[in-house]
Amino acid sequence: MVHRFRIQFDLGDLNQSVIDEWLRFVVNKNVEILELDLQNGRKACTIFASYNFPLNLSNATVVELASLRKLYLNNVVVRNGVVEKLLTTSPLLESISIQSSIGLTKIRVGGRGVNLKHLEIVNCFGGISVHLNDCDLVSFTYMGILMDLDIANLPKLKEFNVRHDRVGFDNYVLSQLSSCVSSLEVLSFPVDGMITENLHSIPRLPNVKKLTMTIDTLEDGHILNHLVSSIREACPNLETFIIKLGWYSPFERRVLKSRSYANIQPFENLKVFKMLGYYGRTVDYELAAYVIHNVVALEKVVIDPRRHDQIMIYQGKVRRNILLREEVARSSAKWQLESLVARKSPAAMKNQKKGDDFISNLPFDVLVFILSLLPVRDAVVTTTLSKRWRFVWSSVKHLNFDATKSLSKVGRKLSLYDSERAKYIEQVNCVIRNYNHPMVHRFRIQFDLGDLNQSVIDEWLQFVVNKNVEILELDLQNGRKVRTIFASYNFPLNLSNAIVVELASLKKLYLNNVVLRNGVVEELLTRSPLLEFISIHRCIGLTQIRVGRQGVNLKHLEIVNCFGDLSVHLNDCDLVSFTYKGILTDLEFANLPNLKEFNIRHDRVGFENYVLSQLSSCVSSLEALSFSINGMITENLLSIPRLPNLKKLTLTIDTMEDGHLLNHLVSSIREACPKLETFIIKLGWYSPFERRVLKARSSANILPFESLKVFKMLGYYGRSVDYELAAYVIHNAVALEKVVIDPRCQDLISIYQHKVHRNFWLKKDVARSSAKRQLESLVARKSPGAKFVIL
Repeated sequence: MVHRFRIQFDLGDLNQSVIDEWLRFVVNKNVEILELDLQNGRKACTIFASYNFPLNLSNATVVELASLRKLYLNNVVVRNGVVEKLLTTSPLLESISIQSSIGLTKIRVGGRGVNLKHLEIVNCFGGISVHLNDCDLVSFTYMGILMDLDIANLPKLKEFNVRHDRVGFDNYVLSQLSSCVSSLEVLSFPVDGMITENLHSIPRLPNVKKLTMTIDTLEDGHILNHLVSSIREACPNLETFIIKLGWYSPFERRVLKSRSYANIQPFENLKVFKMLGYYGRTVDYELAAYVIHNVVALEKVVIDPRRHDQIMIYQGKVRRNILLREEVARSSAKWQLESLVARKSPAAMKNQKKGDDFISNLPFDVLVFILSLLPVRDAVVTTTLSKRWRFVWSSVKHLNFDATKSLSKVGRKLSLYDSERAKYIEQVNCVIRNYNHPMVHRFRIQFDLGDLNQSVIDEWLQFVVNKNVEILELDLQNGRKVRTIFASYNFPLNLSNAIVVELASLKKLYLNNVVLRNGVVEELLTRSPLLEFISIHRCIGLTQIRVGRQGVNLKHLEIVNCFGDLSVHLNDCDLVSFTYKGILTDLEFANLPNLKEFNIRHDRVGFENYVLSQLSSCVSSLEALSFSINGMITENLLSIPRLPNLKKLTLTIDTMEDGHLLNHLVSSIREACPKLETFIIKLGWYSPFERRVLKARSSANILPFESLKVFKMLGYYGRSVDYELAAYVIHNAVALEKVVIDPRCQDLISIYQHKVHRNFWLKKDVARSSAKRQLESLVARKSPGAKFVIL
């Protein structure tokens, strides 16, 4: 069975046999929704060049679509009788849509056995006669040349939309609604030609709630007395009234005359009035004014000055300056109607203002939250919006002085740095001077600042102390050159006025490109009892850091790419996560019972065993581990301690030897981490990794990864070491759910430095091809339920 079958392409009579075969498939598969959209954007279709929708296929098979519920046909030949036959052979057919089709001149729908609920005929070629009677039709839409319309006994018809091209045919169309006046809720009809005294004897439609009227008349006329009045009388429960006007040139502007509406009965239930195509002509204003004057419950008025008779945009001379005319129309609408709506329907004006400025009407706390997500520069600009916004920014507790746009604009133009820096400093100072909230949750500085700005940044730090900041970020990034210890901002323990930097409320500290001398971190932990998170990036001057004692509240410590050698000593504290990247001289761990995440990437060859040996005090708590291997892997490498609760392991291999990784590395990992669920391996693309003939290896005596669910290999290039390592894991993972292979290079520095990467993009495609060829079938064979992904 197929639920929906859709064809959309420029196909015609030359493809008749092919489409017939598709239609046979539709019959066999009991399709419920069939769409043949044989659109033709090149030229007008003819009956001889279009696909002919058949009643019988080429082998005399009758087209019986017993399961069909919806049929959509576009740009096909639909001959007389086809629709009626389909309704007979398709007892479940509820919806038919025929658009831009050819050959249809009449259509008859009737009989209690017909299940059709929705019929739509749009822009078909030629005139059509439509006869609808004795059925449960719910909605009917017709657009195009209408030769005749006959409606009888449609008790369930709720929606009737007709737009035809016959002048003076409107009364006849409306007279056909007599059989459905009690059920009709939505009505749309056109007015073509001059409106006269006897036009539009609209039948009484007591339940119509929405009426759309399209006026294509070329005369100004007295629409008020002969059209809208009859609509008000015929539709007492009307709630939405939409009028579409054409922009024809004979609608001339003339002096607006005041009219009396004293003896006219009002629209008692009308809530929404829309006028599309308003151009400021007399007929536009008088029609809009009539409705607005005579509505007692109006909630919303929508005026759309844009043009709605789209064909004339290209054909009429009046449309040569379409955009200019739209601006004139918009200006006329505002000048003529705004005060009228405010005076006659103040509730509608109020709702209109609320709709136009929904955000401004949100609660104050919500506005403050929205602004807290923006950089301060953008938040302060909102003061110009209205009185409501004037002081909202001053209650924002997140002061994010983001300079991404400024730094991007400056780029490598050194001459612009000084002027942009001066603007940035003035912006921060201005905000600080005018900020009157007693507390700041987050304070963030991001710009290229250094030792020449020491006093200015000290003043900002004084503001941080005074406002009890909880999150402090000093991102003094320098994208131009490497700074020296003499050219960078020196993070102080005491400010210039001898005030001690005591950040009693500080919980998170982020420092980038600052001078951080020995002892500063330890002193901050003493003075900031709530400090839980410290992140130090690309800082200078730090050679050792010691974190200890039970009184320290630090939970997360991150040290990344700091300049120079660094010794780290962590003991007797409740640290939960530790991350280190850079040159590591010494590492000492002791009594860290809550450590769950340990991430380290260093540059010392053969330092791995010493690093792993330091985990003895936290083996029972550790859940995530990431470490790197530098240098040649030997027999005695990696005596990994047993980590019974480890669930995620990331291994970065920067070795320049091929080695026998399987026996000496992965086996020890499997034994040390029995509950491992996610295993990630990152490989470098170094040239000494040579391709060699792949040899089959036996894994019969190797214990499997019993809990492993996700395996990722980043930097896969198809070398023997890559394949053997991946194959080993895939062979020995009994519960594998997902395998991810990323063939992209992970050691980004080598992209530029090594000759092997001169053709980087070409090599990446080779790597991707190798991964697919070597591993796809292996994963399918060894772990058939696992998902295989190549990035």
